[in-house]
Amino acid sequence: MSQSRILVTGGSGRLGQMVLDQLLHAGVSGIITTTRTPDKLGAYASLGVDLRHADLNDPQTLSKAFQGADRLLLISTDDLFSGRRVQQHTNAIDAAKRAGVRHIHYTSMPEPEASTAIPFSSDHVATEATIRESDLSYTILRVAWYAENPVELGLIPAALRTGTWLTSAGAGRIAYVTRSDVARAAAAALVRDKETSQIYDITGPHAMSAAELAAALSRSVDRPIEVRQVDDTALARELVASGVSPQLAPMLVTTDANTRAGNFERVSHAVQELTGVPPTSFESFLVKNKARLLGATDK
Repeated sequence: MSQSRILVTGGSGRLGQMVLDQLLHAGVSGIITTTRTPDKLGAYASLGVDLRHADLNDPQTLSKAFQGADRLLLISTDDLFSGRRVQQHTNAIDAAKRAGVRHIHYTSMPEPEASTAIPFSSDHVATEATIRESDLSYTILRVAWYAENPVELGLIPAALRTGTWLTSAGAGRIAYVTRSDVARAAAAALVRDKETSQIYDITGPHAMSAAELAAALSRSVDRPIEVRQVDDTALARELVASGVSPQLAPMLVTTDANTRAGNFERVSHAVQELTGVPPTSFESFLVKNKARLLGATDK
């Protein structure tokens, strides 16, 4: 196992904590994590993780926070619509160079150049370019949409309430991947000795159409679910009418538009290649979370 010191940004986020858990489970020592809220991670300090305050909006906090790290996982921030995200990432990359980091890992998205339907795809294009121009070696993890997204954004709860999976994706397919599989892949990449630059597509095992997704949901909860194809405008309106938050519905609409364009259909074996274990299928994810799904629907 590599003796390099690993730094994970965004350690208080869901993915960040999962990556820390994977690294600790693998017996990695000397882990550093940065966050704006170190007090939330006291349990990790007791396990030997070096907690450091850092704010990607404030470059002055980063040079000290990144000191001593050899390999950096830059988890893309969730500041999707402020216009500050690229600068946040650039601040981290610049600080990594100043601190002597040798290798940067970054969580990007599938086909960022082509995915113009996604409003923040350009953030990933710009960040990947900055990393390539940094003269540091890098690993780009182009992460497929989380399997949790249709649950957390309200699509699946709405489908269970109404019996209808609303979509404008047409025949497009999407290779959902679980957040835990992304964490496993990221942690495995971090502990590799290789420091050659490379790009991995981090996907689930299958790309599925809306009809296949709805059928998987139907089987997993033993309820009939039909698919209704509509256009993007109708999708936005009908999702809200079915109970999806007006703030979240646009994300589902742009996801379907990008799926329809074929930009989410890529399937790779990277998760298994990196970890030795295949990724979880979307249907297995649904079955495992059946109680949660039905509980969210009944609220």
